[in-house]
Amino acid sequence: MVNLKSAARFFNDADEKEVRGPVLVETPAMNMRVRTPRNFQDVQAYADALISGDTLLISYVDLDDAASTRVADYLAGVCYIAGASVELITPELLLYTPNTVSVERPGRRNY
Repeated sequence: MVNLKSAARFFNDADEKEVRGPVLVETPAMNMRVRTPRNFQDVQAYADALISGDTLLISYVDLDDAASTRVADYLAGVCYIAGASVELITPELLLYTPNTVSVERPGRRNY
């Protein structure tokens, strides 16, 4: 189980007492791609990666509101078609996972 919000704990001795962010579970094998799109043309490669089973962590910080909405809508459609899911990490950071990866958020029911 990997806690995305506190992954730094693997690199130092600080112990975290409470898990607040999403936690990845049931990951027999996972390829994660971390990307920051600059424009809408970047999204096709992300869609192909998601369809092929990669997990995507997409940062929307370099896009304006219209472009980020367009990219997020396109990837939401890909998720629907591919049976993948999307999880909000922060307002500018979204996690897209194929159906082979489960994400749980402590304190919330997962269906």
